[in-house]
Amino acid sequence: MNMRFVNSAVLAGILVVSSSAAMADFFEDFTDDPVAGGRAVIDGGNVSHDTADAPADAFVVSTPGTLTQNLHTNWDWANYGFGPRGVGQGTRLSFDLGKTYTEADSFSFGATLTIKGAGFAPAAEQMMALAFGLTNSITTGMDRSGAWTGQRDAFDSVEWNFFPNESDYGWPTLQQTVVGSQLGDGDSMFWNFAANFNRDDAVDGGFDTVLSQEKADPEHPLSGNYYGLPLDMAMSVTMMYDGAAKTVSMRITDVATGDVLVDNVTTTPDLDIAAPIGGFGSASGFSVDSFSLMNYQDGWAFAPTLIATVEYGNAWFAESNPVPEPGTGSAAVVVTLGLMALRRRRS
Repeated sequence: MNMRFVNSAVLAGILVVSSSAAMADFFEDFTDDPVAGGRAVIDGGNVSHDTADAPADAFVVSTPGTLTQNLHTNWDWANYGFGPRGVGQGTRLSFDLGKTYTEADSFSFGATLTIKGAGFAPAAEQMMALAFGLTNSITTGMDRSGAWTGQRDAFDSVEWNFFPNESDYGWPTLQQTVVGSQLGDGDSMFWNFAANFNRDDAVDGGFDTVLSQEKADPEHPLSGNYYGLPLDMAMSVTMMYDGAAKTVSMRITDVATGDVLVDNVTTTPDLDIAAPIGGFGSASGFSVDSFSLMNYQDGWAFAPTLIATVEYGNAWFAESNPVPEPGTGSAAVVVTLGLMALRRRRS
């Protein structure tokens, strides 16, 4: 069984890589199809197109240990509300966490992923996110922008969002994003939504706070990278939510070398959900019960807004908030070591 529920005893003795105890409550390594194996469900039709514009599953285990995500979707900022629907269709691969977590809890989650360069095409002057994170099995819909249904229906989520599109609004951008619970109005998503969007024309990257900070340093691995994040590189992403401080932090490392690409675990700017940098909205209460990989339905457009293939090597959630020590990679290292220990114990 690939969805691992690892207890603290399994991890004893290997937590030296983390400054606080971490328990992996969920771990998926995609050695086989998690839907066929009963570990995950597909919300929506699992319908998309590949980079050659041929019909393809949105999520498929292409080889043991690799889940392929085909994202081919639309979002037309310049012509909001006009234009035909694209071939993209909202769908989501979700794993039940077994309980509900709110803004009062602390937790961490992450994934190992590679954004493939072949066929990668984010249209200019558009916006569409590569996204994964925590969702609510009932209240998190597929249409976060409202551009297709006219009604924003995606509530209750804590997400990693990467917008690779470049535009006058400052993209590419990399964000921790929190969408709160519905406030009563059916179109209220943007009234309870937090992300760091801070326009700073003096810093390369415009609105984006995280990538602007990293790319401004000529010695940084991301300096000069066109899309902000690298293509064809396996990256380990760790997201940490602090229920007391109401903040979300992010760390991204190069899996092969352990080099830190993005780190605001111990530095700013993390996301304060009550007071995001730039004053872009705020989020109060949320309720999540699932780990999800998303193909949001966003969009009206005359041409695809984002065409991408993403390969996932693992996904995980921990009911704790570990802070990786410098040079150790990320909390995913802890989870992987825990899995190895579990396998040894079973042998």
